[in-house]
Amino acid sequence: SRADGLDTKQSLTVEEKAKRYPAFVQASPRGLVPAINHDGFPVCDSTVCCEYLSEVVERDPSFVQGDLPNSNGKRPHGFNQASMMPTSAADRAKVRAFWEHCSSQVIPWFYRALMFGSAEDQSNALQSMLKGLRAANQMMLAMSPSGFFLGEDMYSLADLALAPWWQRLLSVMKHYRGFNVPDTKEYARLHNWWTAVGNRASWKRTVADTTKLIANYREYADGSATSAVANNFVRKIPT
Repeated sequence: SRADGLDTKQSLTVEEKAKRYPAFVQASPRGLVPAINHDGFPVCDSTVCCEYLSEVVERDPSFVQGDLPNSNGKRPHGFNQASMMPTSAADRAKVRAFWEHCSSQVIPWFYRALMFGSAEDQSNALQSMLKGLRAANQMMLAMSPSGFFLGEDMYSLADLALAPWWQRLLSVMKHYRGFNVPDTKEYARLHNWWTAVGNRASWKRTVADTTKLIANYREYADGSATSAVANNFVRKIPT
């Protein structure tokens, strides 16, 4: 623990993690979260974990509790009631394209805006992040006018691509950089989408505590973070 009572992260090599947490490193050979051990089958990386769980649940809807669209289980875009992906190959491609956009044009700039030392560099990173969000707004608007990425009652992996980071923008980025997503037309679809996400029962059950998030990102904001993720995002500029 830190002198101020907050928890801190300790940098460990993969070898050290394997000694302390062998089951975890078995599931995640690089020692990074998230990781899953599902009946002895290891899965790691955020995108892979989400797609894997979606496909597992799609094949066995008994995993699902609540949040089903309606009594007959029918959705537009060919949605199975337990799926996180549409059945249409074209719509699946759009979901994956949105995930890639968030991963390359939003999330890296979130970390840079936190970790860059000078006010100018932080401001430039925030402007790049806003550019990514404006493009995300347009991508979402092209798919549906309201609700989730694919529309009302169609929660998908596209929504999971941005929702945790939007929460961090409203909490972590606001706390450390005084940042707010502008309430303008360029971001209106995203604000409408966030309302839909916030009203979803499964989101309410599993959403991270904002106080803990702010504390967890403290070392990123003061420049002392040593994680592989932090180093990667600061050094690699998206194109």
